[in-house]
Amino acid sequence: MKTTTTTIAMAMYFFFIANLVSICFLPDMFPDSQLFVVLEFADGGCDLERFELHSLSQAKAILHQICVTLAVAEAALQFEHRDLHWGNVLVKRMDSREPSSTHHLNGEEVCVATSGLDVSIIDFTLSRMQKDGQPLYCDLSADPTLFDGKGDYQFDIYRAMKKENRDNWKRHCPYTNVLWLHYLADKLLNKKYKANKKSQRAWQQKFQTFLKQVLDCRTVAQVLKDCTLFKDK
Repeated sequence: MKTTTTTIAMAMYFFFIANLVSICFLPDMFPDSQLFVVLEFADGGCDLERFELHSLSQAKAILHQICVTLAVAEAALQFEHRDLHWGNVLVKRMDSREPSSTHHLNGEEVCVATSGLDVSIIDFTLSRMQKDGQPLYCDLSADPTLFDGKGDYQFDIYRAMKKENRDNWKRHCPYTNVLWLHYLADKLLNKKYKANKKSQRAWQQKFQTFLKQVLDCRTVAQVLKDCTLFKDK
């Protein structure tokens, strides 16, 4: 039996999705002559959708880390992720159990309680940034099917982004990051936790307040400044 790059790619693909639900294309859609690029990354952990959390206080630590990361990227690069669903957020438990992480935003140090969790943002396919005065972006207007999805709040965010920037994906609209924060907070609020529901009530109220406050902010920096969720211990 002849081994081709497509055969190898298929084997790797099925190994990867053995315990996952994937919407990715099967590698066998390509001819045997197809070449593939394999990229190796550090283990960022488990995606947020499948990561088991004990409580909403841990969820707050995750959301806070995401907010600070986005705020720093906004300030430095006019960054917008534009596809920050919870499959693109990775979480892992830190061996060191560091109680907080330190970030630099607009010349100030920002300390964020981690709850022993390390958070990474991935998949910048649809993202936008500006480097040396040049905007780098994916023109989402070329794929109108992206805005036709139904069945999950994620698809509403795509349409809300399009409404916000009037389908002009070149210009910087930091509010798109705010929209994704609302999405993530909604997912975290409704996620199942190991802690009993009674002990969660105070944090549920804090998240519900955040959902009411966050969409009034125009940037993630304003979210950090104005939303009470990140002022509570």
